[in-house]
Parts: sequence; structure tokens; C-alpha cells
Amino acid sequence: MECDTESLFFRKIDDPVECRRAGLESMRDSIAALRRFEDVKRIRIEKVRTAARLKDQLHELGVLMHRLHDLLPCIDQPRQPMPITKPTPAKAFPLPERPKEDGCTELERQLREIDQKLRELGS
Repeated sequence: MECDTESLFFRKIDDPVECRRAGLESMRDSIAALRRFEDVKRIRIEKVRTAARLKDQLHELGVLMHRLHDLLPCIDQPRQPMPITKPTPAKAFPLPERPKEDGCTELERQLREIDQKLRELGS
């Protein structure tokens, strides 16, 4: 088996313009993806910095609160117990009175009407 060295290195491209366009579009998409990744990376770094700054500020606030507590005069006041209040019962709203029916509800009346129409159609 003899191997043609020229066929190993050179391939004929049917439409070089379309091939070039496809390669450039692929590169453009890759660059857009890399830009989005860099944006996400930048946002993550900014988030870590902000969290660290917040942690430092909270620590400083705690130190300042401790200093303020030390500077305030110490007053011993007996604590008064909170008065216990009895829960007040909720007011009951009166229910509206329903008119008394003579044993025939609206649904029963409608059912009778439907049965009567069915009998008329059946006859």
C-alpha cells in the first residue's frame, strides 16, 4: 500500500467563502462566550470584595458598640415585671337570619321543573 503524501496534507474545500464565514461566525460566538465568562468572573470577584468589606464593617460596628457600652453610666434599675393581660374574647358577629322555607329549596324546585320537562319530551 502506497500512501499519497499529498492527499494527507491537502484537502479540497468546495466552497471556501462559506467555510471562512462559518469559521468566523464560530470565532465570534466563542469570543462572546468568553466575554460573558469574564463578566461573571468579575461579578464574583466584586461579590467577594463586598462581602469582605461588609464583614469588616460589622466587626468595626461591634467594637464601637462595645466602646459605647463601656462609656455609658451603669445604672442598676430593678426590672419591673410586665403586667399580665388577660386575652379579651373575640366578639361574635350575629349571623343573618335565613328566611324559613316550607320544605322546598330552590334546587329541589329546579329539579322538579327539569323532571317535568323530561316527561313532556318523553310522551
